[in-house]
Amino acid sequence: MRTSFMNIILSLQQLQEKINYELINIHTWLCANKLSLNIEKSNFILFHPPQKKLQDSSFSLKLCNKQLKREYSIKYLGILIDSHLNWKKQVKFKVKKIRRSIGILCKLRHYVDLNILVKLCYALIYPFLTYGILIWGNTYESTLKLKFILQNKAVCIITFSKLHVSYSSPLFKSLGLIKFFDIALFQIAIFMYRFHNYVLPAAFHSFFTEVTSVHNNIIILLDLQQNTVTIFPTQQPIVANLISVFKVHLSEILLMIM
Repeated sequence: MRTSFMNIILSLQQLQEKINYELINIHTWLCANKLSLNIEKSNFILFHPPQKKLQDSSFSLKLCNKQLKREYSIKYLGILIDSHLNWKKQVKFKVKKIRRSIGILCKLRHYVDLNILVKLCYALIYPFLTYGILIWGNTYESTLKLKFILQNKAVCIITFSKLHVSYSSPLFKSLGLIKFFDIALFQIAIFMYRFHNYVLPAAFHSFFTEVTSVHNNIIILLDLQQNTVTIFPTQQPIVANLISVFKVHLSEILLMIM
């Protein structure tokens, strides 16, 4: 069983003292319940912006008088989380999986029809495009671009078309497939639909405060937990209404404006 503990404090010294104190409590609880923890596999990660240099040479966390190892990237529930939260390692890891799946499609396309190939795309490629996309899908477009290129390549392969990103929209539309960047918008819209209709778990109710619903074709959300503002630009007015549209129709809308 994988367990995690997280704390947010501005001062590294205070953070070290706080977590070491909590680790003592965790050890006490484990002993009281006759449970053990594999200290060799236990580690910690410090999250901070890449431009901020931490004075962390003396930062140390101990459990049972054994020092925990510091990691700069950890795998949690199938997602690679790095210390800068730029998701480059996550994307790189998934890109390898997608390339392997494309190789399979390339060999199979000569033996099965297009219907089967589309289903194989959903089975072999889409899980790597969509899993956890709400978490890492808002990172820089330059980081995510390779995923879209590979998705485009897969579509061109199964349709025996020439690889050209600029002219791929008709192929996606004919197959009923949503482009990678639209998948991210699709998932965000569903999440926000659920948020606005209070169907998310109660823990999410205080995550966002709506600053402006729609202003000049953008949706602005203030994240009180992370002290950040997220802006969703909309290239066409129809996208601005995604949140208020029932989720079943979102894919149809995205295909319509593709």
